[in-house]
Amino acid sequence: MFAKLSRRLEKLRRKARDNADSEDVHQIRTTLRKTRAALSLFNPLIVVPKALTDKRLADVARRFGKKRDNDVLIEKFSEISVAVGNELKPVKQVRREFDKQNKKVSKQIVKALESKSFKHILEQLDKWIAYPKFRGESDEIAAERLPELLQPAMEVVKSHAAWQILEELDLAHDLESLLEAEPGDTIHDLRKSAKMLRYQLEFAANVPGRSYVKILGPLEDLQDHLGVVQDMRVLNTFLHTSLGDSWTDELPALRQNLLATIGANIFEAKRLGSQIRRML
Repeated sequence: MFAKLSRRLEKLRRKARDNADSEDVHQIRTTLRKTRAALSLFNPLIVVPKALTDKRLADVARRFGKKRDNDVLIEKFSEISVAVGNELKPVKQVRREFDKQNKKVSKQIVKALESKSFKHILEQLDKWIAYPKFRGESDEIAAERLPELLQPAMEVVKSHAAWQILEELDLAHDLESLLEAEPGDTIHDLRKSAKMLRYQLEFAANVPGRSYVKILGPLEDLQDHLGVVQDMRVLNTFLHTSLGDSWTDELPALRQNLLATIGANIFEAKRLGSQIRRML
Protein backbone atom coordinates (compact mmCIF):
# COMPACT_ATOMS: atom_id res chain seq x y z
CA MET A 1 0.00 0.00 0.00
CA PHE A 2 2.64 2.53 1.08
CA ALA A 3 4.93 1.52 -1.79
CA LYS A 4 2.09 2.11 -4.25
CA LEU A 5 1.39 5.55 -2.77
CA SER A 6 5.09 6.45 -2.89
CA ARG A 7 5.46 5.40 -6.53
CA ARG A 8 2.38 7.41 -7.44
CA LEU A 9 3.70 10.54 -5.73
CA GLU A 10 7.03 10.27 -7.54
CA LYS A 11 5.32 9.75 -10.90
CA LEU A 12 2.94 12.68 -10.36
CA ARG A 13 5.76 14.96 -9.25
CA ARG A 14 7.72 14.27 -12.44
CA LYS A 15 4.66 14.93 -14.63
CA ALA A 16 3.58 18.05 -12.71
CA ARG A 17 7.01 19.64 -13.10
CA ASP A 18 6.29 19.91 -16.82
CA ASN A 19 2.86 21.47 -16.29
CA ALA A 20 2.02 23.14 -13.00
CA ASP A 21 -1.57 23.71 -14.13
CA SER A 22 -2.30 20.04 -14.78
CA GLU A 23 -4.61 17.56 -13.08
CA ASP A 24 -1.45 15.88 -11.76
CA VAL A 25 -1.04 18.68 -9.21
CA HIS A 26 -4.49 17.95 -7.79
CA GLN A 27 -3.69 14.23 -7.73
CA ILE A 28 -0.57 14.97 -5.66
CA ARG A 29 -2.78 16.55 -3.01
CA THR A 30 -5.22 13.62 -3.16
CA THR A 31 -2.40 11.06 -2.86
CA LEU A 32 -0.89 12.93 0.09
CA ARG A 33 -4.31 12.84 1.75
CA LYS A 34 -4.56 9.10 1.14
CA THR A 35 -1.08 8.70 2.62
CA ARG A 36 -2.26 10.57 5.71
CA ALA A 37 -5.29 8.28 5.92
CA ALA A 38 -3.13 5.15 5.64
CA LEU A 39 -0.66 6.36 8.28
CA SER A 40 -3.51 7.28 10.61
CA LEU A 41 -5.22 3.92 10.10
CA PHE A 42 -2.12 1.82 10.78
CA ASN A 43 -0.53 4.13 13.34
CA PRO A 44 -1.10 1.65 16.22
CA LEU A 45 0.90 -0.98 14.31
CA ILE A 46 3.78 1.01 12.80
CA VAL A 47 6.47 3.42 13.93
CA VAL A 48 5.91 6.55 11.83
CA PRO A 49 8.94 8.78 11.10
CA LYS A 50 8.68 12.32 12.44
CA ALA A 51 8.82 13.70 8.90
CA LEU A 52 5.56 11.90 8.10
CA THR A 53 3.38 13.37 10.83
CA ASP A 54 -0.20 14.18 9.89
CA LYS A 55 0.40 17.92 10.29
CA ARG A 56 3.44 17.97 8.00
CA LEU A 57 1.67 15.99 5.31
CA ALA A 58 -1.39 18.25 5.59
CA ASP A 59 0.73 21.40 5.32
CA VAL A 60 2.44 20.19 2.14
CA ALA A 61 -0.82 18.90 0.62
CA ARG A 62 -2.45 22.28 1.23
CA ARG A 63 0.18 23.99 -0.95
CA PHE A 64 -0.86 21.86 -3.91
CA GLY A 65 -4.57 22.50 -3.46
CA LYS A 66 -4.94 26.23 -4.05
CA LYS A 67 -5.01 26.00 -7.85
CA ARG A 68 -7.68 23.30 -7.84
CA ASP A 69 -9.71 25.19 -5.23
CA ASN A 70 -9.58 28.31 -7.43
CA ASP A 71 -10.62 26.34 -10.51
CA VAL A 72 -13.59 24.86 -8.62
CA LEU A 73 -14.66 28.32 -7.45
CA ILE A 74 -14.40 29.66 -11.01
CA GLU A 75 -16.57 26.79 -12.23
CA LYS A 76 -19.16 27.32 -9.48
CA PHE A 77 -19.17 31.07 -10.09
CA SER A 78 -19.76 30.48 -13.81
CA GLU A 79 -22.71 28.21 -13.01
CA ILE A 80 -24.49 30.57 -10.63
CA SER A 81 -23.69 33.79 -12.53
CA VAL A 82 -25.40 32.71 -15.77
CA ALA A 83 -28.71 34.13 -14.58
CA VAL A 84 -27.24 37.59 -13.95
CA GLY A 85 -25.29 37.90 -17.21
CA ASN A 86 -21.59 37.41 -17.82
CA GLU A 87 -21.15 40.88 -19.31
CA LEU A 88 -22.02 42.80 -16.16
CA LYS A 89 -19.12 44.85 -14.79
CA PRO A 90 -19.03 43.18 -11.32
CA VAL A 91 -18.98 39.70 -12.90
CA LYS A 92 -16.07 40.69 -15.16
CA GLN A 93 -14.27 42.12 -12.14
CA VAL A 94 -14.58 38.85 -10.22
CA ARG A 95 -13.22 36.91 -13.20
CA ARG A 96 -10.18 39.20 -13.35
CA GLU A 97 -9.54 38.62 -9.65
CA PHE A 98 -9.67 34.85 -10.18
CA ASP A 99 -7.19 35.14 -13.06
CA LYS A 100 -4.78 37.12 -10.87
CA GLN A 101 -4.97 34.52 -8.13
CA ASN A 102 -4.40 31.64 -10.53
CA LYS A 103 -1.24 33.21 -11.95
CA LYS A 104 0.11 33.71 -8.45
CA VAL A 105 -0.82 30.19 -7.35
CA SER A 106 0.82 28.58 -10.41
CA LYS A 107 4.15 30.10 -9.38
CA GLN A 108 3.68 28.82 -5.83
CA ILE A 109 3.05 25.29 -7.11
CA VAL A 110 6.33 25.27 -9.03
CA LYS A 111 8.11 26.17 -5.79
CA ALA A 112 6.18 23.53 -3.84
CA LEU A 113 7.22 20.78 -6.26
CA GLU A 114 10.89 21.61 -5.62
CA SER A 115 10.50 22.44 -1.93
CA LYS A 116 12.66 20.75 0.69
CA SER A 117 9.59 19.79 2.71
CA PHE A 118 7.99 17.86 -0.17
CA LYS A 119 11.24 16.16 -1.16
CA HIS A 120 11.89 15.24 2.48
CA ILE A 121 8.48 13.58 2.75
CA LEU A 122 9.17 11.51 -0.38
CA GLU A 123 12.63 10.54 0.87
CA GLN A 124 11.39 9.54 4.34
CA LEU A 125 8.49 7.56 2.91
CA ASP A 126 10.85 5.62 0.63
CA LYS A 127 13.25 5.07 3.53
CA TRP A 128 10.46 3.72 5.75
CA ILE A 129 9.23 1.41 2.96
CA ALA A 130 12.77 0.02 2.54
CA TYR A 131 13.24 -0.46 6.30
CA PRO A 132 9.80 -0.49 7.92
CA LYS A 133 9.43 -0.49 11.68
CA PHE A 134 6.44 -2.21 13.27
CA ARG A 135 5.06 -2.49 16.77
CA GLY A 136 5.31 -6.27 16.86
CA GLU A 137 2.36 -7.09 14.58
CA SER A 138 2.55 -9.42 11.60
CA ASP A 139 0.72 -8.64 8.35
CA GLU A 140 -1.83 -11.34 9.14
CA ILE A 141 -2.62 -9.88 12.56
CA ALA A 142 -2.81 -6.40 11.06
CA ALA A 143 -5.44 -7.61 8.59
CA GLU A 144 -7.43 -9.21 11.40
CA ARG A 145 -7.33 -5.97 13.38
CA LEU A 146 -8.56 -3.74 10.55
CA PRO A 147 -12.16 -3.55 11.85
CA GLU A 148 -10.75 -2.44 15.21
CA LEU A 149 -8.36 0.04 13.57
CA LEU A 150 -11.23 1.59 11.60
CA GLN A 151 -13.35 2.24 14.68
CA PRO A 152 -11.85 5.64 15.67
CA ALA A 153 -12.51 7.23 12.26
CA MET A 154 -15.95 5.62 12.08
CA GLU A 155 -16.86 6.93 15.52
CA VAL A 156 -15.67 10.46 14.63
CA VAL A 157 -18.10 10.56 11.70
CA LYS A 158 -20.95 8.81 13.49
CA SER A 159 -20.93 11.11 16.52
CA HIS A 160 -19.79 14.31 14.80
CA ALA A 161 -21.24 17.52 16.23
CA ALA A 162 -22.16 18.71 12.73
CA TRP A 163 -25.05 16.23 12.51
CA GLN A 164 -26.96 18.08 15.21
CA ILE A 165 -26.25 21.41 13.53
CA LEU A 166 -27.58 20.07 10.24
CA GLU A 167 -30.68 18.60 11.88
CA GLU A 168 -31.53 21.88 13.57
CA LEU A 169 -31.03 24.00 10.43
CA ASP A 170 -34.23 25.56 9.17
CA LEU A 171 -33.77 25.79 5.41
CA ALA A 172 -36.41 28.52 5.23
CA HIS A 173 -34.74 30.86 7.73
CA ASP A 174 -31.14 29.84 8.50
CA LEU A 175 -29.45 29.90 5.10
CA GLU A 176 -28.40 33.55 5.33
CA SER A 177 -26.54 33.03 8.60
CA LEU A 178 -25.02 29.78 7.31
CA LEU A 179 -23.75 31.50 4.16
CA GLU A 180 -22.20 34.34 6.14
CA ALA A 181 -20.61 32.06 8.75
CA GLU A 182 -16.85 31.66 8.61
CA PRO A 183 -15.89 28.97 6.06
CA GLY A 184 -14.15 25.97 7.59
CA ASP A 185 -16.37 25.44 10.62
CA THR A 186 -17.91 22.31 12.16
CA ILE A 187 -19.87 21.40 9.02
CA HIS A 188 -16.73 21.56 6.91
CA ASP A 189 -14.90 19.46 9.50
CA LEU A 190 -17.53 16.74 9.00
CA ARG A 191 -16.67 16.72 5.30
CA LYS A 192 -12.97 16.26 6.07
CA SER A 193 -13.73 13.49 8.56
CA ALA A 194 -15.97 11.71 6.04
CA LYS A 195 -13.23 11.93 3.42
CA MET A 196 -10.62 10.50 5.80
CA LEU A 197 -12.95 7.63 6.72
CA ARG A 198 -13.71 6.91 3.06
CA TYR A 199 -10.01 6.64 2.22
CA GLN A 200 -9.44 4.30 5.15
CA LEU A 201 -12.43 2.13 4.21
CA GLU A 202 -11.12 1.91 0.64
CA PHE A 203 -7.88 0.44 2.00
CA ALA A 204 -9.93 -2.17 3.87
CA ALA A 205 -12.57 -2.78 1.18
CA ASN A 206 -11.28 -6.25 0.30
CA VAL A 207 -10.74 -7.62 3.79
CA PRO A 208 -12.24 -11.15 3.91
CA GLY A 209 -15.40 -11.45 5.98
CA ARG A 210 -16.13 -7.73 6.13
CA SER A 211 -17.59 -5.50 3.45
CA TYR A 212 -17.32 -1.73 3.59
CA VAL A 213 -18.14 -1.17 -0.07
CA LYS A 214 -21.80 -0.18 0.44
CA ILE A 215 -20.99 2.82 2.59
CA LEU A 216 -18.35 4.26 0.25
CA GLY A 217 -20.93 5.75 -2.14
CA PRO A 218 -22.97 7.56 0.54
CA LEU A 219 -19.78 8.91 2.13
CA GLU A 220 -18.56 10.25 -1.21
CA ASP A 221 -21.98 11.81 -1.90
CA LEU A 222 -21.94 13.48 1.52
CA GLN A 223 -18.45 14.75 0.85
CA ASP A 224 -19.57 16.22 -2.48
CA HIS A 225 -22.66 17.98 -1.07
CA LEU A 226 -20.80 19.46 1.88
CA GLY A 227 -18.03 20.45 -0.53
CA VAL A 228 -20.50 22.53 -2.54
CA VAL A 229 -21.69 24.19 0.69
CA GLN A 230 -18.09 25.08 1.52
CA ASP A 231 -17.46 26.34 -2.02
CA MET A 232 -20.48 28.66 -1.83
CA ARG A 233 -19.32 30.07 1.49
CA VAL A 234 -15.77 30.62 0.25
CA LEU A 235 -17.16 32.20 -2.91
CA ASN A 236 -19.36 34.48 -0.81
CA THR A 237 -16.30 35.64 1.14
CA PHE A 238 -14.40 36.15 -2.11
CA LEU A 239 -17.21 38.29 -3.52
CA HIS A 240 -17.29 40.46 -0.39
CA THR A 241 -13.51 40.95 -0.72
CA SER A 242 -13.52 41.60 -4.48
CA LEU A 243 -16.66 43.73 -4.80
CA GLY A 244 -17.30 45.02 -1.30
CA ASP A 245 -20.28 44.34 0.93
CA SER A 246 -22.60 46.09 -1.49
CA TRP A 247 -22.34 43.24 -4.00
CA THR A 248 -25.48 41.65 -2.53
CA ASP A 249 -27.46 44.75 -3.60
CA GLU A 250 -25.77 44.98 -7.02
CA LEU A 251 -26.27 41.28 -7.85
CA PRO A 252 -29.35 40.09 -5.93
CA ALA A 253 -30.01 37.22 -8.37
CA LEU A 254 -26.50 35.90 -7.79
CA ARG A 255 -27.05 36.08 -4.04
CA GLN A 256 -30.26 34.08 -4.37
CA ASN A 257 -28.46 31.48 -6.47
CA LEU A 258 -25.84 31.11 -3.75
CA LEU A 259 -28.52 30.58 -1.11
CA ALA A 260 -30.50 28.15 -3.27
CA THR A 261 -27.40 26.08 -4.00
CA ILE A 262 -26.50 25.87 -0.32
CA GLY A 263 -30.08 24.94 0.60
CA ALA A 264 -30.29 22.11 -1.95
CA ASN A 265 -26.99 20.60 -0.83
CA ILE A 266 -27.74 20.92 2.88
CA PHE A 267 -31.03 19.09 2.23
CA GLU A 268 -29.17 16.21 0.59
CA ALA A 269 -26.53 16.14 3.34
CA LYS A 270 -29.25 15.85 6.00
CA ARG A 271 -30.83 12.97 4.08
CA LEU A 272 -27.51 11.16 3.75
CA GLY A 273 -26.74 11.69 7.43
CA SER A 274 -29.42 9.30 8.63
CA GLN A 275 -28.36 6.65 6.11
CA ILE A 276 -24.65 6.87 6.92
CA ARG A 277 -25.09 6.75 10.70
CA ARG A 278 -27.26 3.66 10.39
CA MET A 279 -24.59 1.96 8.30
CA LEU A 280 -21.87 2.82 10.79
